[in-house]
Amino acid sequence: MKFSIGAYSSQRRYGDDDTNFKSGFTNLGEFYDRTLGPLLNTTLPELMPVCYRGNFAASVFNIRKVPWKVWEALEMSLSRGNNIEEGHFMERLWGILLATPLQPYQIAALWNHSGQNVINLSEIGIAGVLGLRNPSPMT
Repeated sequence: MKFSIGAYSSQRRYGDDDTNFKSGFTNLGEFYDRTLGPLLNTTLPELMPVCYRGNFAASVFNIRKVPWKVWEALEMSLSRGNNIEEGHFMERLWGILLATPLQPYQIAALWNHSGQNVINLSEIGIAGVLGLRNPSPMT
């Protein structure tokens, strides 16, 4: 996953905005591979739900299924500052932790019906379906 943030200017001021925004990670994929991936024993899925601007809802069941060691690692990773690159990476990853995983038939339907209306976020990471490959019809 190549999504990364080069330069960033906060739209609001936080008390600790003097914290260096840039993390030690090259991109979202490296962040996942070095933080969540080993704890969850997974790689990034082909498609995943994303939660931009930090807004999401989750069931108690899905929150409780996340191992405690993951919450501890996230707390440590996100406590570096209030507006940091790791937080922007997590905006795109909360869905992996807290949403019910997409089933194969749902992934196939999303790719089949996406047409030209899907932005492949593996390259730019702004809005739409977060996908790890170029959208193409599946049979």
